[in-house]
Amino acid sequence: MDIRDPSYGSSKTISDIMGKKKSAIERESRVVIAENMKTAKIAEIQASKEADIKEQEALEQVGTREAQKMEAVGIAKEKSDQAIQEESKTTTQKRMNVLEVEEVRSAEIEKQKQIVQANQDKETIEIRAAADAGQSEIIADGEMKAEKKKAEGIQAVGLAQAEAEKAMQLAPVSAQIALAKEIGSNE
Repeated sequence: MDIRDPSYGSSKTISDIMGKKKSAIERESRVVIAENMKTAKIAEIQASKEADIKEQEALEQVGTREAQKMEAVGIAKEKSDQAIQEESKTTTQKRMNVLEVEEVRSAEIEKQKQIVQANQDKETIEIRAAADAGQSEIIADGEMKAEKKKAEGIQAVGLAQAEAEKAMQLAPVSAQIALAKEIGSNE
């Protein structure tokens, strides 16, 4: 059914009613469209918001995981450094023990060298003293023998002089005794 204003007159009632209805439909369509767009926009915003939240949560989880990883790496590195320092301490202690043993052994060797040198010096002094004493004894013995020989020589000279003098003194007496014996035998 076609309801229209008559083409012959000036009545526009049906046109006006149709315009109202048309504008009401348009308004309703636009309201529904706006409502749908609003709902779509809200849904998009909500979806974007949820996506952002999910992304932030994911980033937070990644950050937390990276922090945990860094913490674990840091702890492992600290433990490694501590183990290295402990081993370094042990190595240094062993090196110091070796040095101490070397120094003690070196001191003992030096002490033994000094003892041997002192004994050698002592023996050398004793040998020299004995040699000097022996030499002094030999010299003294030689001097004593020389003095003895000199004394014997002096004694021999003295005896020879005494004998000569006695012989000289006895010579006239002997000649007289011989003469007297000769005279006595002649008689």
